[in-house]
Amino acid sequence: MDAELIADNKSALPPHSQPVLHAGGREEFRRTRAPDLRRIDREVQGQGGEFVEEFAVPFPSYVFLDLMGMPRKLLDQFIGWQNDLMRATDPAVRVDGARSIYAYIRQHVEAQKVQPTNDFLSAMVNGEVEGRPIDYYELMGMFYVLYVGGLDTVYSTIG
Repeated sequence: MDAELIADNKSALPPHSQPVLHAGGREEFRRTRAPDLRRIDREVQGQGGEFVEEFAVPFPSYVFLDLMGMPRKLLDQFIGWQNDLMRATDPAVRVDGARSIYAYIRQHVEAQKVQPTNDFLSAMVNGEVEGRPIDYYELMGMFYVLYVGGLDTVYSTIG
C-alpha cells in the first residue's frame, strides 16, 4: 500500500530483508508461548466447536500477539482492521484500515523503544543495519509487514 495513503511521506515497506534481525528473532520464536490448547483437544476429540472461530483465528493470532507484545484483548479490533485492509471492496475502507493499523503500530513502536516487551522486539527497535541504526521508516515497515502477515496469512491458510 502506498505510504502517502496512510499519511506518511516515505514507503512503509522495508526496501529489502533485514537479515541482521533474523538471528535475534529466531530464539524468541522458539520461546513463544502457545495459547490454551484445550480448544484443539475438543476438536480432535470431536466434542464440537467451530474450527476456524475457535482455533484457526485465535491460535496463530495469539502466538503473533505474544511475540509482538500486543494485547490479546484487542484481537477483535486488530482482526477488524486487518479485514478492512485485506478484504473490503471499498478503497476508502481499505485505506482507513491501513491508517488504523499504522497508527496503532506507530504508538506500539514508540512504547517498545522505551521498554521492549521481549528480546525479539528489543532486537528490532535497537537493531542496526550496516553499522547504522534502523531508521523510523524501516522499523515501521518491518512492524507493518509483520502485523499484516502475522494476523492474516496463517489463519487464512488454515481456515
